[in-house]
Amino acid sequence: MPLGYQVGENQIDTYGVDHSGFSTRDEVAYQTARQQRENQIMQNYHHQGINKDYPQYGTDFWGSSPENNYGFGVSNITPNVENMQNTPVPNIGPKPLSQEQMYTPPSHAAEVLAAGIKGFGQGTVTGMESFANGATFGGYNWIDEKLDLGAAKRRENLKQYANAADVGTAFDIANKVTEFAGGGLSGYGVAAKGIPATRQAYNAYNIYKGSRNLENQLQRGNNFEDIYMGRIDRNKLNEINDIRQELGEPVINSEKVKLLKKDIQHIWNRRVHEGGSLPKDVAHSVKQSVFSKDSQVFPGNVSRNQVMIKTGDKYPNMSIVSKDNAFDGVSIRSTMKKDFSNLLRKYPDLKY
Repeated sequence: MPLGYQVGENQIDTYGVDHSGFSTRDEVAYQTARQQRENQIMQNYHHQGINKDYPQYGTDFWGSSPENNYGFGVSNITPNVENMQNTPVPNIGPKPLSQEQMYTPPSHAAEVLAAGIKGFGQGTVTGMESFANGATFGGYNWIDEKLDLGAAKRRENLKQYANAADVGTAFDIANKVTEFAGGGLSGYGVAAKGIPATRQAYNAYNIYKGSRNLENQLQRGNNFEDIYMGRIDRNKLNEINDIRQELGEPVINSEKVKLLKKDIQHIWNRRVHEGGSLPKDVAHSVKQSVFSKDSQVFPGNVSRNQVMIKTGDKYPNMSIVSKDNAFDGVSIRSTMKKDFSNLLRKYPDLKY
């Protein structure tokens, strides 16, 4: 980034702010505020005739003391963002980077990688290219033409460009989430024709981040918080609603998926504390059963609940979903693994 912004492996950025407690909404709010402030600072430099090789900032960027995470807090930071945006913008920063430290990406990389979210798209496309010969992607050619990627020719250079444009972390995450696509996720890492890759990749990132958040909360075993998991495939939501309408239940209007803290508490009690399941296995079960393109939907034990099952081995992944009055999307109530033969007796139409 022009002013030296990066996020380290410890989730603390070069401006001193700790991101480890940020929700997806917090992260978006922070990044928006950071970008606005950087733009103000660069405008000040432009007025001074400085249009490149900007001074690099550290913990002085926000112009505040380190208390309360430099004024942002550790979670639910949105109310604090406006206050931080009103802090005076500095005109003079630390010394510029040396020539050895500077790197200017080629113009096409600067254009394509101009925003962090495009890092998700670039990483996703690069990951897709790695296994494109093993699967069929209806939108692959569309993405390549739309983003002018140049597929094989640029694949090797994209990572370097991404780092130079400060979307390296997003790029890495996007490459990881394409593993979900290879494992059968639809509409998230794989871009359907006519739908921007960045939107698909951002949803894949939410699924990835939500799964990691669930694993961490189950590992911790206390202080549970709601988790936004991303969006379910529209066709799957239609299947859920068809069952709900048939049983006289209100339909679910939004594709958004959440795990409410009361349900995370239940999952921890039943699956981790009592059942001895590993948190990572429980998170994997949710991800596979709810977000896989070939998951199957059935009525639950009560009319308000529906069952989503991802088969493929002796013990399929299974999640219970429903509608909560506090949320207009899909609420995940529970998750588990069940013996396929037992499930088949209950759901005769279940396909392996």
